[in-house]
Amino acid sequence: MDEPTASLTRQEVNGLLRVVHELKSRNICVVFVSHRLSEVLEISDRITVLKDGQWVGTYPAAEVDNQRLAWLMTDMKFDFQVLPPYSEARPVVMAVEALSRGNEYQDISLALHPGEIVALVGLLGSGRTELCLSLFGLTKPESGSIRINDKPMRFASNRDAIAAGVGYVSEDRMSTGLIMEQSIRDNISATVLHRLKNAFHLMRAERVDTLVEDMVKHLSIKIGNSDLPVNTLSGGNAQRIAIAKWLANRPANTDPRLADRRGRHRQQGRHL
Repeated sequence: MDEPTASLTRQEVNGLLRVVHELKSRNICVVFVSHRLSEVLEISDRITVLKDGQWVGTYPAAEVDNQRLAWLMTDMKFDFQVLPPYSEARPVVMAVEALSRGNEYQDISLALHPGEIVALVGLLGSGRTELCLSLFGLTKPESGSIRINDKPMRFASNRDAIAAGVGYVSEDRMSTGLIMEQSIRDNISATVLHRLKNAFHLMRAERVDTLVEDMVKHLSIKIGNSDLPVNTLSGGNAQRIAIAKWLANRPANTDPRLADRRGRHRQQGRHL
């Protein structure tokens, strides 16, 4: 089973794990591939860790925990700490006031400060994706307001949102996040073509090369060469391309970035 729970709700995950336990009770062997360590620990007898295509080791599930598995997978030690609360005196990057759109979402208000992550949580169909679409100018709210850096915004399209500094890493990279048949190079540079042209509006290859190399290095994207199509990459590396194309737009500290269900394809120790 190759990441079978990636797109499931918690209730659906529980149902799938019950099926796996039933298969095990019938002496059926199951190979369960996942980045969700809690699920791996819950159902496994033995756990094999792979890193960069290499075998790291195989361990009895009873002898490892989340932190040790994360270290084995990434060579990184994870320390957890409680950060002090943010000061309300800081400037507001994006302010949303009483935003509503039919039955999709109603009366949503929130504020984002520089360097802050605001999480929107809810089940499928709860309106979180629909809200992101409006904040990125792909749909129009029926009431309420959006302000970016204290300027009122009325997005006619996502072009207006991008011009205002908003980036959107979509829920489904295959249909809306990336052009899967196009090259890694084309996808990373897609949001910054205006900056990569010369005075005659022709693309400057050396600028594109530098940009792509910087993004690949910065996000530790594993590729053969940047001319390969995105659909040749693993899911995790393709996801980093989807993020890279918005980071390539040189976001300022005051530019908001929207990420819809990014934990869905993340790799342990690699998520942003």
